[in-house]
Amino acid sequence: MFNRLAAFLLLIAFASPRASEWEAFYWEGVGITLTLPFGWTTTEIDGETLTITDGANLTIRLHVLEGGDIVDVLASELPVLDLLHFGYQPFMMYGRSGWRVEAVSSDRAYSGEGRIGYLPDDRIIAAVARWTGVSVALDQLLAGLSLSDAIFPDFQQLWTDANYTLTQVAYSESGIVYGLNGTTGIVAYDALSGTLIGEYPFENPSQPTDIAAGSAGIAYVSDIVCRCLLRLQNGVWVAPVGAFAGNAPLGVAVSQNGAIYAIDRSKEGNYALHIVGQEDLIPLNFNAAAPPFVLVDGDGSPLVIERLTSLLDGAITGYLSAYNSDSAQSGFWLTVPMSADNLDITGDGRGGVVIAGATIAYETLWQTRETLLNASGRSAALSSDGLRLFVIDSQGALTSYLKSFPSNRFASPQNLDALSAGYGTVSETIPMQTWTYAGTAGETLTISAIDPVQTDSSQVGLDMALR
Repeated sequence: MFNRLAAFLLLIAFASPRASEWEAFYWEGVGITLTLPFGWTTTEIDGETLTITDGANLTIRLHVLEGGDIVDVLASELPVLDLLHFGYQPFMMYGRSGWRVEAVSSDRAYSGEGRIGYLPDDRIIAAVARWTGVSVALDQLLAGLSLSDAIFPDFQQLWTDANYTLTQVAYSESGIVYGLNGTTGIVAYDALSGTLIGEYPFENPSQPTDIAAGSAGIAYVSDIVCRCLLRLQNGVWVAPVGAFAGNAPLGVAVSQNGAIYAIDRSKEGNYALHIVGQEDLIPLNFNAAAPPFVLVDGDGSPLVIERLTSLLDGAITGYLSAYNSDSAQSGFWLTVPMSADNLDITGDGRGGVVIAGATIAYETLWQTRETLLNASGRSAALSSDGLRLFVIDSQGALTSYLKSFPSNRFASPQNLDALSAGYGTVSETIPMQTWTYAGTAGETLTISAIDPVQTDSSQVGLDMALR
């Protein structure tokens, strides 16, 4: 016990994980800051050309020029990545007209795209990308580009439903969101639109403790009344699975390959990991302060989070362990504060840990952490691509969020003359007037001032300066 406590204190004191899954890269040669997903690498070809790769299926080339014909520049950039274009389409970049082309590699192995336009300081920027699979890389890259500080993505609300008092949420990669409606049943929604798919009351009295969803469209509910896992498939309750000890199962997780994991109790009453289909239980590491959570990593293997109380100050901290079919393999202490109740933890299917409590926080196996949403929640679920977030608030309402960069990065210019013209009087005792405009990162503002009394520009009038 002493050794475990000592390790706990050292990790809390010295661990310094990254603040986010995103990181800012300053391209010093051209004075541009880029927001890139963690793990992407950059190579500066020269002072004005940069290549970016995810190390797998995506390559991006950026070129910044002082001037030139933008059509000719884009045409010369595409062959560098062996891309042939389909034709030019008008495209708005940072509020100014540019061009966009769809492309493909000469051997048809890669899809591609090119974009060109003007930066706010009038330089030309050309962006060319090629990839395999599905990609929205240039949208993400150009929206996160800045001539000053880094611009990071944020979650924007898409839809909400407050017609039920939901307690826990699960997201299926098949595009369905499931919510536990107290002890009465399940509510299912279309993840994209928020359209109600259906209500599915439990067929027998139940006391659910957790909900999970598989990619095959099956929802699993851990129920301590039947001591089993209830299953809802295509809107129909099918035969439950698993046989658990009294007052169990207490949590459930499902991998993409269909493996099912749950929190059970041993004969002695201690918490244990139950792999459905495997006879022997796996005892957990600690005598936890509250029921553990179970989730899966990117390989479909089980992860267990146990909550332990510090002997020094009573604070509760989570310890994450990775398991194989026999025992724990590795572990580390989570940095997000825990609680004994009013807290739910889910996984995103790739090793990420989504923690709903005072805020919606996120930690990963590669030691990054971030706050997804500065709002409290009963439960939260995150899609495996990290773009969709579903949160049940303290009142039981379900809200869907989409991770995106500021939406006005590619809009047309807005004429603010009628909206923000200011009128004021200056004198020896009032030598200046001040107005405030609420700007957004990436905007270009043109500001002017006139003396409305002066009608002849050749006459000496008020000598104004703008700052």
